[in-house]
Amino acid sequence: MCEIRMRDDFKDIVTCTFNKRVTPEIIQTNEFFDIHSMNNKLVIVPNYQMTLSTLQKNFVRAKVISSDIVKPRRHWVVVGYKANTKLFKKSNKDGINFDISFPEKALPFVGSLDLNGLPVMIKSDARHITRIKEAFEELKFNKVIQLADNLLSEENNSFIEEAKLYKLRAMDKIAWQNGDDKPSGINTDEYRELAHELIDENPSSGNFPEVLMYLSKMYYKLGRVSKGDEFSNILNEEFYDNPYSKIAFLHKADRIYKNQKRRAEALQLYKDVLYNTKNLDIASKAASRLSEKYLENEEIEKGYEFYKKVVDANEPYLQKNVKEAYNFAKQFAQAKKYDLAIQIVGSLLGLGDKLHKNMSDDLRKDIAYWYDLSGNKDAAYGLYKQYLQDYKLGNHVGFIQSRLDKVVLDIKESNITKKLDNIDTVLSKYQDEPIYKSALIEKVKLLIVEGKYDALFKLEEALIAQDAYKFLQYGASKKILQDLEGDDCKSAIRLYNEYNATVSKAYEAKLYHCLMRVADYAEALKITNLHQEDKVLLDRLKWMYYALKTHSKLDNNKKVVLLGEDIEKLSKVLKTSSYDDIVYEKADAYYNLQAYDEMMLREVKRAETLFQNDIRNIDLFSKVLRYAKNKKNDLLIVNYAQKIIALQMVHKIDDYSPNVELDLINALKRLKQFDKALKEDLKLLYIKLTDSQRANVLYLAGELSLKIDKAEEAKGFFIKCGEIVEDSSWQRLCAQSLQLLED
Repeated sequence: MCEIRMRDDFKDIVTCTFNKRVTPEIIQTNEFFDIHSMNNKLVIVPNYQMTLSTLQKNFVRAKVISSDIVKPRRHWVVVGYKANTKLFKKSNKDGINFDISFPEKALPFVGSLDLNGLPVMIKSDARHITRIKEAFEELKFNKVIQLADNLLSEENNSFIEEAKLYKLRAMDKIAWQNGDDKPSGINTDEYRELAHELIDENPSSGNFPEVLMYLSKMYYKLGRVSKGDEFSNILNEEFYDNPYSKIAFLHKADRIYKNQKRRAEALQLYKDVLYNTKNLDIASKAASRLSEKYLENEEIEKGYEFYKKVVDANEPYLQKNVKEAYNFAKQFAQAKKYDLAIQIVGSLLGLGDKLHKNMSDDLRKDIAYWYDLSGNKDAAYGLYKQYLQDYKLGNHVGFIQSRLDKVVLDIKESNITKKLDNIDTVLSKYQDEPIYKSALIEKVKLLIVEGKYDALFKLEEALIAQDAYKFLQYGASKKILQDLEGDDCKSAIRLYNEYNATVSKAYEAKLYHCLMRVADYAEALKITNLHQEDKVLLDRLKWMYYALKTHSKLDNNKKVVLLGEDIEKLSKVLKTSSYDDIVYEKADAYYNLQAYDEMMLREVKRAETLFQNDIRNIDLFSKVLRYAKNKKNDLLIVNYAQKIIALQMVHKIDDYSPNVELDLINALKRLKQFDKALKEDLKLLYIKLTDSQRANVLYLAGELSLKIDKAEEAKGFFIKCGEIVEDSSWQRLCAQSLQLLED
């Protein structure tokens, strides 16, 4: 395109714009012009006067010469001159400027004359062309061709161009109506000849770009790419912004895409059309082509991106291309892009009654199913129900009913009782089908949520049969947590053992303590073993502590000793004294091992230091007392017997009395500390004793009194001993001692 422009210095110059960069670069000067190129422009600066004009393509072949209208042209003429004379003049006369027609062998013709010698106005041609247009709109393309041929066979009609154009359009529709790459149903030679006639006979027609597009399209479809390029290039150069120029390049892209080596070029052509056309339908077609190609190459995201543009921007395009859109929807659904598939089908369903019944049936089924697969069960449920209501005899009733029964398991239903009833219906209806297991599991989940554990455990046999025992275990685990929170150890342990259930880490400590409480030490130890390698050292230390306690209950004495040493070392590292009480288990373990007396006594002394006056020390001291008695170590007996007696007084208990006092008295007696022994013995007379124990105490009192030469007092103790009601060996000893005194 060339045009005259005025520079800033008010001088006229010619600027010609091309589609591509001007190469090689032009810099020329002559007497009349300075010429230079700049990117895609050619600038002509006149030294004198100049005139710019266009040239028709072929004055010889043209049957009509039009005025020099401003349209893109391929040929321009710039004339430079010195004289102030116009070489090309325009008429200033007012009036209409008609095109000049030069038909071959044309003779003057007026037509029929009436009685007055005036032409008779015949309107049949106009009616004929109207019938052609109507047939085309009704998609009756063979009829269009027939009517066009009839009209063209008549002489001197006024609609030759229109008739030929509609015939060409109809032939084009027929040629590709089967969607084949190669034309069918027409004579391709006739098609091309007709197009060439339209071009040659009507070079200035507004339909010129459309006819060029048909020609290029045919050549591309026939595989003659260079010939197709000849006409598409004319479109590109002279009618760049015309929609038919973009359509021609879509057909070119379709053809060259078949060549593996030119696929990148084809994709770029599609994109050029998409981003450079102002026609929404053509842009939609280009985007659809791109999506199609990317989907073929399994580039799903790119295919999604380009077709989403079409769906969002041009819903009418989908509704004009129902089969194509539906095919895209199925492809996106297969690729699990359900959102776009649903959006496409939603647009198509917007056609309502305009859709074929079977198509509507398929679309309604698919959109419901895709909502189902996308996870939107509530929407799917509603659409399934609506389908069964609207299509009682539809093609997909069986499928829809089956899916409806399945989706019942997933829809949001606030009425749990109603949902359980729905599930029970499915369970009774599909006992031998896969859905049965899904329904059973869904019922288990609801029962757990509702806390209906008795009903849950009744499903044990059914769950085992469906290889779904793990769901029963899951329910048992939930009930165990509930029991642990409620401190119901008996129920929690029963379920834990019966269903081989597990609990979360947060509840393992509670479960451990329950197991210890019911003396299930073996299971308790299994839980501690789960934490031997805990990365958090404080957690590991805690579970080592629990393990030591459990080993102690199981009399694993060596394990207790070894674990105790490890716990003390780690406690020292972590600077915590929370687990110092293991000294009791260690002392007990050393006592039971019987070969570590010094170790046992060491731990007892540590316990006494760490936990002064702790009631647990009484049991520990009693073990030392037993040890001392076995070793006949009276000093040790006296020491720890006194400690036990003192601790009992602190805690106001007498669990070890009077035995510990008697052990003390006998040890003092063996140490010949008779006064101390008698003093301790007499204290026992003021506590509650059995008759046998009292007889024992009175006998010792008499015996110790004799040791310190208090025979009368001894006699009195023996007499009181004989007064005790219950007969015992101590009474007999008292009687014997009294007899000796009296003799």
